[in-house]
Amino acid sequence: LFRRQIRVPSEPTPIFPADSAIDVPQPVKLTWQQNSNASSVEVSLDSACANVLYRVDRLPYNTWNVSKLPHLTTVFWRVRGESEDGMTGWSKISRFTTSEPPPPTPLQTAPADKSDSLKSPVHFTWLPSQGATKYRVDIAIDSALVIRNSYWVTKGLSYDDSTLKGSTQFFWRVRAENA
Repeated sequence: LFRRQIRVPSEPTPIFPADSAIDVPQPVKLTWQQNSNASSVEVSLDSACANVLYRVDRLPYNTWNVSKLPHLTTVFWRVRGESEDGMTGWSKISRFTTSEPPPPTPLQTAPADKSDSLKSPVHFTWLPSQGATKYRVDIAIDSALVIRNSYWVTKGLSYDDSTLKGSTQFFWRVRAENA
């Protein structure tokens, strides 16, 4: 007589963000130690996970990206595993606090759109963005800014680039960050 041993996996363990982490930017890549073939995740704004914002079942991997969470808010989440023999209980509830919202996009002031005959170095300028602590300038040869160089400017509202070739068309943008 053959008897198959039933093996319900052990509960998964939340890994990231670390429990009680603060200033977590979005999207948040929830990560856990997976002990099963599939997992379910619940995300809530209350410590008992009674009022679930998001629930995803049968994830075949041990990560899930969550976004559109309220800023500067404590978020609670838990995970459970599933195998052909059944489901585990929910993991210990883990929590993290989301970061503040990103600052608005700065207004680019120079060079003007469709400028030509620019001399090297090209001088890029923009207006300040409320709440920004640094800016990133992306310069590319394609309008989608896929093939690009990125430069961080931690102080000031300008960047000079001496690498641009005189007859090369380029596109640029500036982004504000607060972290």
